[in-house]
Amino acid sequence: MKKAVACIACMIALFCVGYLLGRQHKGNDAEGNVTMKVDTVIVIDTVVRETPVIREISVIRHDTVRIETIRHDTVQVAMPVERKVYSEDSLYFAVVSGWKPSLDSLIVYPKTIFVNREKITFHEQRKWLIGISAGPSVLVTTDGKLHGGLGVTAGLTYRF
Repeated sequence: MKKAVACIACMIALFCVGYLLGRQHKGNDAEGNVTMKVDTVIVIDTVVRETPVIREISVIRHDTVRIETIRHDTVQVAMPVERKVYSEDSLYFAVVSGWKPSLDSLIVYPKTIFVNREKITFHEQRKWLIGISAGPSVLVTTDGKLHGGLGVTAGLTYRF
């Protein structure tokens, strides 16, 4: 009975030592090579406004203009010089000025940039691995008897 308890205690101790060694090894290998993958997509959309929205009209000054009449006479007329502001949200902003100014159409090409960043970690894996394990073993003989014991195994692995 003492032998069985000593054998189980030894197996538990070996298991704990193997667990701690494997955990320490994993901590050293987990860093690996870190790279950033940056994917940039540029989208240019066309916005066409056939009749832009007037937000503000103001008279800047009056200019005197000479106009010829039908009888070849000239008349001086004060014409207002206007300033018109066209805007719609943050989509566009346009200012025109002059005598009877108008903006016929407006085409805007807003540029939208999407940047996706992804962190990629590569782990360098070793090609040759050595493993050692220990544990209980059971042996069945040809005459049907069972024999128990403690077994130790060593292995070598190669990764392609």
